[in-house]
Amino acid sequence: MAQFALSLTLLAGAGLVLRSFSHLLEISPGFEAEGVLAVHLNPGGVAYQDDAARQQYFERAVSTLSSLPGVQDTGAIDRLPLEGDYRLSYFIEGYTRPVGDPDVSDLFRRAMPGYFHAMRQRVVSGRELSAGDDAKAPFVALVNEAWVRRYFPGHNVVGQRIRSDSDVPAEAVWRTIVGVVGDAHEKGLDKPTPPIYYFAASKEPPDQLTVVLRSAQPSLLVGPARAAVARLDVTQPSGDLRLLTETLAISLAPRRFPLQLLGCFALLALVLSGVGIYGVTAYGVAQRTRELGVRMAIGASGPDVLRLVLREALLLAAAGVAIGTVAALASAKVLASQLYGISARDPLTFLAVVGLLSLVALIASALPAFRASRIDPMTALRSE
Repeated sequence: MAQFALSLTLLAGAGLVLRSFSHLLEISPGFEAEGVLAVHLNPGGVAYQDDAARQQYFERAVSTLSSLPGVQDTGAIDRLPLEGDYRLSYFIEGYTRPVGDPDVSDLFRRAMPGYFHAMRQRVVSGRELSAGDDAKAPFVALVNEAWVRRYFPGHNVVGQRIRSDSDVPAEAVWRTIVGVVGDAHEKGLDKPTPPIYYFAASKEPPDQLTVVLRSAQPSLLVGPARAAVARLDVTQPSGDLRLLTETLAISLAPRRFPLQLLGCFALLALVLSGVGIYGVTAYGVAQRTRELGVRMAIGASGPDVLRLVLREALLLAAAGVAIGTVAALASAKVLASQLYGISARDPLTFLAVVGLLSLVALIASALPAFRASRIDPMTALRSE
C-alpha cells in the first residue's frame, strides 16, 4: 500500500510536469529558431572604444558572414530573445503616465537591417529597419505588439515619437516609430511578452552584437563563420557561435530538469510497486496452498480461485491508490509554480495515473493468481 501510494504521488507529479512541458513546446516563440546560427561579436581594446570603429567592424562582419555559401538571410541585434534583460527609461509622445506609476521603462534593443526578416519575426504594420536608416538618416524606432497594447491599445502608432531619458544630448532626441513587429518571447516561453522598443544600431552602435545567419544547414556554417570572423581582426576573439535552437533548449532547462528528476523517481516507484504486489501475492498463495486446495476439493473452480486471489491483491493496491491520490492532490500545490497551461489538480492526469497503476497491479498479481487456479487439490492436501 505504501509503495502504491508513493508511486501514485510521484507519477502524478511527473505527469503534471510532462503535460505542462508539452504545452510549452506548443508555444510559438515569435520567431523561427530552426535554421539559424547566432554569431556573437564583442570587439574590445583601445581600437574599438570609438562608436564609429565598432560600427565599421560590425558592418564588415555582417557583410562577410552574409557572403558565406549557404547563407539565405542575415541580420544582427545587440541581444537576442531569451539572452538578456536590458531596460532603459524613456518618454512617449502623447502618453500620460498614470499618477503613482513609475517612470516608463521597457526592454530596449538595437538592431541592424534584415534582422526581423532573418528571424522570421513578422512586421505587423509599417516597415522594419532598412539600409537607409544609417548614421546620416533621421532617428527611427520600432516597437512590438505588446508595446502597442500597453500604451496605445487599438491605435496605429506608426508616426508616434519616443525620446530616451538620457543626460547625453545626442541620445535625447525624438525618434519616430516607423513599424510594429510581432511579439517575441524575451524572458522565456512561459513568460508574457514584455513591451520592447528597437533602435537602429547604425545610429548608436552597441558594445556587442549578435549576427544571425539563416541557412538550410546552419551547423555547416560554424567552421566557415568562425574563420571569417577571425580574418576580420586577428586581435579579436572569433566569437561565440551557437545554433538558435540550442538557445531555445537552454531556456527550457529549468522546466526539463524537474521533469527528468520526477520521471526517474516515478519510474523506480512504479517498478517497485509492481514487484511488491507480485511478491506479496505470490507469498500469500504459497502460504494458502492447503486452503486453496481444500476450496477446490469441495467444488471451487479455477476461475473462482483466480477471482479470489485477484480480488484480494487488487483491494490492497486500491487502498494504496486511494491513499496516494489524497497525498498527490495535497502535494500538487508544491508543483503549481512549475506548471504552465494546466491546473495542479488536472483530472486527466490523475485519471491516467490511476489507470496506469491499476493496470500494473492487475498484471503483477495475475501470474500468482493464475498459478493458484492451477493447484491440484490432491497434491496440495498430500503435501500437508
